[in-house]
Amino acid sequence: MAFKHKKKIAEILAMSFEEYAKFLKKEINRAAKLGQLDAVVCSQHAFADGKESALVLMGVYTGELAKFFKENKAKKEFAKGTCFFEQTDAGVTMHIALNAGKGKPDKVQKGGKKLWSKLGIDSKFYAGELPNLDASLDAVNVGEEELTATVDAANDEQKIGVVVKQYKQAKKLLQQEVVPFITDKATKDTDYTNQHFKIAKKALASAISVIDKVEELDENKQVTYQKILAAAQKDQPQLKRIAAKIKKALMATNEVDIEIDDQLSDAEQAKKMQLSLEELDQVFTKLDGLKVKALEAIKFLKTQ
Repeated sequence: MAFKHKKKIAEILAMSFEEYAKFLKKEINRAAKLGQLDAVVCSQHAFADGKESALVLMGVYTGELAKFFKENKAKKEFAKGTCFFEQTDAGVTMHIALNAGKGKPDKVQKGGKKLWSKLGIDSKFYAGELPNLDASLDAVNVGEEELTATVDAANDEQKIGVVVKQYKQAKKLLQQEVVPFITDKATKDTDYTNQHFKIAKKALASAISVIDKVEELDENKQVTYQKILAAAQKDQPQLKRIAAKIKKALMATNEVDIEIDDQLSDAEQAKKMQLSLEELDQVFTKLDGLKVKALEAIKFLKTQ
């Protein structure tokens, strides 16, 4: 069932700061069970008691929510995007990726500082659903052909609902674990791990899977899944570039070209790399032997 606030937007806007904080806390508990949702945010809203704070409205971007954003999208405080909630040992983290409007992630983050504290949640805001990466990364091979063949075979045994769910979960994990590294200008090649690559390839495979599965449906059923199909088609190039960027970073931190196989477990990959290092040690031992012989030859020639 689609999420919808239990009060009209006009009623929410008329609340005091304390009323809104209590209301939003309950709504977040409901929303956290439903995965990814649309969201409209305002970085600085004046509540009925005169206090100002960020405002977050969640749901499906249709009807009242869509109308509200269209009426306010020209204002610098407003933006829309998608949100999801991560359950951690420390509590709930709210992730919101803004992809339209003039509102900025840092402004919303700062404007809602007292609200996030009141709610007892951690909040993270991003600009855009996925980072804008250079198209030159398209030339990097991340195994798309193998992924396409794999998901095509797997889709024969999977229902469309399962495929869509996997895509949403994979993209959620990517936003949570990988996108912050990609968008942070301070990130270095050495900050990326094999796990980041595996998450990126899983997200790419899931997008390819959705596209493949929807195109296999009959025309009547395809109409139902046009929105998720459009999202997957839009995401696929950027998901590929994310995987390519991480692969390039991983390769740059190794002196030899060690391929990362995301089909292997971390333990198996560690064993594979250990064997590669042992082979390198053997090569270096031989080189050291040659170096000793060369030095002896030079010493001998100098005495002649």
